Amino acid sequence: YTYKIEATDAGKASAVLSLSFKVSSGGTTFGYASAKSSKCAAPTSQQTNLEGGVSLLLKTDTSGATIRYTLDGTAPTGNSAAFSASSPIKLTSTKTVKAVAMKSGMTMSDVYTVTVNVNKAQAPAANAEAQTNGYMVTLACATKNASIYYTTDGSTPTGSSARYTGSFTADGGETIKAVAVAAGMAFSDVYTYTVPAKAPPATPARKFVPSIFRILRNTIAPPSNLIG
Repeated sequence: YTYKIEATDAGKASAVLSLSFKVSSGGTTFGYASAKSSKCAAPTSQQTNLEGGVSLLLKTDTSGATIRYTLDGTAPTGNSAAFSASSPIKLTSTKTVKAVAMKSGMTMSDVYTVTVNVNKAQAPAANAEAQTNGYMVTLACATKNASIYYTTDGSTPTGSSARYTGSFTADGGETIKAVAVAAGMAFSDVYTYTVPAKAPPATPARKFVPSIFRILRNTIAPPSNLIG
């Protein structure tokens, strides 16, 4: 008779023990042989740059294995987060990712480590040029190929706010807030700019008009009998 005993630790097989015995007229003879299970292939990763950060896809060559990972640099265990290929990890800041592959009947893989660098885009800047009616506002960012999102009511902009596509008009006095973002980079710090207050309309210069009395006095000579 032969029996196999599978020894596991936190959901991962570490060894398989084969126990055999036979019964004969001379008594029962026991024997055993242990065999180490095969090891899962360590995970690998693929990075894709997205607006606002990086998408990280984990995979292993071991069919049917579960990948578990951490984002704080600690070694993953059977209780760590399980990775799903349908939901890649979205990273919006620099992280050290560690991952292992696990499958029943196999030894856990070696730990795979990758550091994903996600830098911030540079904050945008604004300039307002006075026009006949208000101001023409221009936004710009030093980060190459960055997109700028902004608001004009003082609220904090997000990726759902108005996307800057060119100069726009402002009456004056508005508080503009803007952020910049690029593929593979996180959103910049929020930039705040207050458009100058609208200047009051210029008062027309007063045109001097001589009074009729002055005109008559200077042009009509007095009667001769009034001259002494």
